[in-house]
Amino acid sequence: MRTCLEPGGYIGGGGLRLRVQSNGGRTWILRIAIRSISRDIALGPRAALSLVGARAKAKDIRRAVVERRNPVEERRAARKPLTPVVEMTVVDDRVPALAGCGQ
Repeated sequence: MRTCLEPGGYIGGGGLRLRVQSNGGRTWILRIAIRSISRDIALGPRAALSLVGARAKAKDIRRAVVERRNPVEERRAARKPLTPVVEMTVVDDRVPALAGCGQ
């Protein structure tokens, strides 16, 4: 897999693929069916994840599917929440102030 430099997809077996982009970026992808829906799940960049590591991650994801869990939804739920929006109030017509700042 080290020599895969041309843009395209390279099969690693068991649904594991290496996606090579035109800018040279390489990403491990796992193609798997979750509740009869085919999904491509990005496992990580080739620079940070070896073939052995990608296979281990793929195995964990397959195990989750067998246990009737949805790894895509689990990953989505685990993401860091967005930064909260600070609400603004207007004290007078010219100067906005932060809500709850002890006015």
